[in-house]
Amino acid sequence: MKRRKHVILIGEAEELRELHDEWTCRDACIAVDALFVSDEPFVDESASWQRYDWDAVEGFLRQHPEVKEVCCTSAAMRGGDLKRLCYLCEELHVRFTFVPSGISSLHRRMSVERRGGMSLLTPCRPLLCSPCWCMFKRAGDVLVCAILLLTVFPLVYVVRAVKIKRKSPGPVFARQKCSGPDGKVFHCLTFRLAEGQTPSRLDSMPQLLNVLFGEMSLVGMPLLTAESIEPYLALADRYHVRRWPKPGLTQWSRVCSHREQKRELSALENMVADDVWYDQHWTPWTDLQILLRTYCGMNRWE
Repeated sequence: MKRRKHVILIGEAEELRELHDEWTCRDACIAVDALFVSDEPFVDESASWQRYDWDAVEGFLRQHPEVKEVCCTSAAMRGGDLKRLCYLCEELHVRFTFVPSGISSLHRRMSVERRGGMSLLTPCRPLLCSPCWCMFKRAGDVLVCAILLLTVFPLVYVVRAVKIKRKSPGPVFARQKCSGPDGKVFHCLTFRLAEGQTPSRLDSMPQLLNVLFGEMSLVGMPLLTAESIEPYLALADRYHVRRWPKPGLTQWSRVCSHREQKRELSALENMVADDVWYDQHWTPWTDLQILLRTYCGMNRWE
C-alpha cells in the first residue's frame, strides 16, 4: 500500500482552496496537515487552518517531522520569509514548492528560464498547436480505428444488426447532428436502439467511422449537439483558448469527473476547465492514459 504524503499549504484563502482541492482530488495519498492563511480564515472541515505567522510555521514543521512538503504562494510571503522558509525546508529535509500568484489563471504550462539570479516564467506553446504533433495524433487515431474496424467492429456489427432487424425494421445506424468547436456540423453515427432494447456502451462503436473520416478523435472534447455547444463555447471564451481539439470518443473530463464534487462550479464549468487543461497539456502519453482509464472504468460509466 502506498504511504501517505504529509504536506502543509501557505497562502491566501482563495488560492489555498484551489490548491487543497487540486491536490486531494488528484492524489488520494496526499494528506494536508495544516493550512496557514495569510488573509482570512479558510474554513474546511477536512483540514486544520490557522493564521499565517512565521513562528507558527517554523514551530509546526519542527514539531511534525512527518511533513515532507511545504507549498506556499507568493502572496503569502512577506519580506525575507520566502528565503527563511526555503532554508528551513532545506535544513529539515522537506521539499519546498513555490507557486507564483496569478500564474494558475493563465491555464498554461510554464517553462522556467534563469537569467543571472532571476527566474523567468514563460508560457509554453501547447503541443497540439504544432502541425507535426497534430499529424502524429491523427496518425494514431487512424491506426487504432483501422485495427478495431478490421477486427472487432465486424463481429459487433453483425450481432447488433441481427438484434435490431429482428425487433424492428429500419437502418442499423442512427445519425445525430453534432457540431465541432469550429462550428462545422457533422452526423455522428451510433447503433439504432430497437423497441425494448436497452442502451449499451457498444452503441457508440460506429463513431470509429467518424474518427476515421476525420470528424472526431479518439480523445478530445465532449460530443455536443449543434444546440448544446453554444453554452459550452460561451464558458470556454473565458479561457481565451484560440483552438480546441475535435470531439472525442472519450475525454479527460470523463475520467476526472470527481472534480465536480470538490469544486464550487457547475458540471459544465468543470467540463470546460478540464478540456482546457487537456488542450494545454496534451501529450501522447496523456491520450494513452485516458484511453486506458476509460476502458478500465467502462462498467462505472455504462
